[in-house]
Amino acid sequence: PFNGNAHDESGNGNDGIVHEAIFTTNHLGNTKRAYYFDGATNYIDVGNPVGNNPRDLTQTAWVKIVKGTPFYRDTIITKRQAEGVGASWASLCIGGALHHPHKAMIAVDDDWYVDDVVGTSTIAENTWVFLCGVKCGNLYQIYVNGMLENSRTDDHLIAGSPYNMHFMHHGA
Repeated sequence: PFNGNAHDESGNGNDGIVHEAIFTTNHLGNTKRAYYFDGATNYIDVGNPVGNNPRDLTQTAWVKIVKGTPFYRDTIITKRQAEGVGASWASLCIGGALHHPHKAMIAVDDDWYVDDVVGTSTIAENTWVFLCGVKCGNLYQIYVNGMLENSRTDDHLIAGSPYNMHFMHHGA
């Protein structure tokens, strides 16, 4: 949880470096416990907490879409920060106006390859939702508010990424 900073409360030392994001109120009404991102230059860099290519990975976030924008998709958590071999990742995202509008998804994202595992419910603006994306080997699952919305096996082998993990920033 954010406690007035982007420090790792687990004690594992994965403190975040905040890039222009500003504090806002979280889903429980607590101030300085969530960040607002502008969708352009704001993000948090949390280093490399999970290695370059974990077999199993769970990514979660409380998310509120403030307003609709004509983006392709809004990346919530990813390590895909560059084009090229070795920069692939299963990214937790929300679809934009141009691609799966307001749907939660896991984007199995590699150079010249994208397979989106898309949730079924539409995420309303100005409403907090809890998103969870799971990668278990080649099985990908997307949950919204604790409910499994889609699951799929994808045999495309992603190579992983040596780049840092970012919240709300897709560098590729």
